[in-house]
Amino acid sequence: MNFNDNLLRAIRGEPIRAIWFMRQAGRYLSEYKKLREKYNIFEMIKNPEISAYITKLPVDKLNVDGAILFSDITIIFEPMGIDFEIVENKGPVIRKVLNEDDIRNLIIIEPFESLDFVYKTIKILKSELNVPLIGFSAGPFTLAVYLIEGTRSKDFLKIKEFMLKNSTLFDLLMEKLTINIYKFLEFQIKAGVDIIQIFDSWVGCLSPNIFKLFILKHIKNLVSKLKQYNIPIIYFSLNTYSILHILNELDVDVISIDWRIDIGKAREILKDKAIQGNLDPAILLADFEIIKKETMEILKSINYKHIFNLGHGILPNTPFINVKKLVDFVKEVKI
Repeated sequence: MNFNDNLLRAIRGEPIRAIWFMRQAGRYLSEYKKLREKYNIFEMIKNPEISAYITKLPVDKLNVDGAILFSDITIIFEPMGIDFEIVENKGPVIRKVLNEDDIRNLIIIEPFESLDFVYKTIKILKSELNVPLIGFSAGPFTLAVYLIEGTRSKDFLKIKEFMLKNSTLFDLLMEKLTINIYKFLEFQIKAGVDIIQIFDSWVGCLSPNIFKLFILKHIKNLVSKLKQYNIPIIYFSLNTYSILHILNELDVDVISIDWRIDIGKAREILKDKAIQGNLDPAILLADFEIIKKETMEILKSINYKHIFNLGHGILPNTPFINVKKLVDFVKEVKI
């Protein structure tokens, strides 16, 4: 079995085109839908054989250049002692929003004890995959949003108020989350993943100054500790054009951007960093001629250190054929 290292080569800056998708193993796949009729998401994640099967599905069906571990950003909540559930079409819901005592008593996880099923899944995948395996976690602020807001938020007022009025306690929360994220990502690296992606989806709700004051040091701390393992690190966030110049300070290998910025402008800001993105996921609901047109705009705007991806995850109602045709088009089209 020949190993396809296009993704790793693209990150290094070699003249190669690479493509994968966030949420590529998910609800748009018929095989996944059938499994969801039998199991909830955590039952699938905690079953190494099922989790490995779902992770590998899009590699086999789409011929993408990377596999992302089938898991969830909240997977470390349970060993941290957080009482929560995943609600369909809503996401994580925290049953008890944290108070000061809860934050001070948050558990520092031991992944080899509490998350051994992740290790087993990675081991299965490393014996079967012919592409790099991407491990991941949420970023510390994104997890803090759920813990303070209780669920997804439209205005992020609770987390902002908490951060501004209780800065010392917020800093403690971020420190504990950062430690747990690091331990979880280190655990995945030791199990064998080839790339790490940090999903910090909600930092785009912050002003540049607040981001620098309250968040940046924690991300830098996380990244600096991960760098010792010498594997590529991708940092993903949403709606962060206003802080893209600050993200360029991070010692990561790839910045993943959403569709709200022209990728050519992102290249100007991010200099020689590799860039991942940035097709609007909604475009995949359109006629394929529109998909091709929008894809060509991206490919013409950036010609080195680029990983083709969406600006966020594949939407559940996306036609599979559109995803497959897009992969083939990106791999075959000449610019």
